[in-house]
Amino acid sequence: MDCRQESINPYYYAKSAVKLQKLNYQVVKDSNTAHQLFQQGSLDDAVVSGTTAQGLQNNKNLYYIYRSGNNFVNLNMAKGAVLANKQLRQALYLAVNRTQLSKKVLANGSKPSYTFSAPNAAKDPASGTDFATAAQPKETYNVAKAKKLWQAGLKQLSK
Repeated sequence: MDCRQESINPYYYAKSAVKLQKLNYQVVKDSNTAHQLFQQGSLDDAVVSGTTAQGLQNNKNLYYIYRSGNNFVNLNMAKGAVLANKQLRQALYLAVNRTQLSKKVLANGSKPSYTFSAPNAAKDPASGTDFATAAQPKETYNVAKAKKLWQAGLKQLSK
């Protein structure tokens, strides 16, 4: 990435203090490959998750950096699509154990997310309540209820 003075944001408050001439940025999609490149000295920073992160839990170079963000599954809810059925969507929501997903699958320090607002990202100025906490549904994981909702949804769709 070219970092010459003319490419710097003209509204940045300290634009005269920017001394970078060049920035090399590499997108590495595979966590294991990123870790290997980091070990070889080809990367200064690597984001790891899954089995790679699980294997690095005692590594001195592993740091958890908390950032505000969410990953989510976007469902096809178009008219006529199976997941346009509200009960099927509710069943899917209740079937995902976000705590286990964060700890055992991602294993990268992620925290479970139950809303689009990431924890500690924003607070209600009047009450000081975290938006993610305030918006979190009362029920977030219930396999038995998910199974019932799934069957009811399939029945509504005659499937």
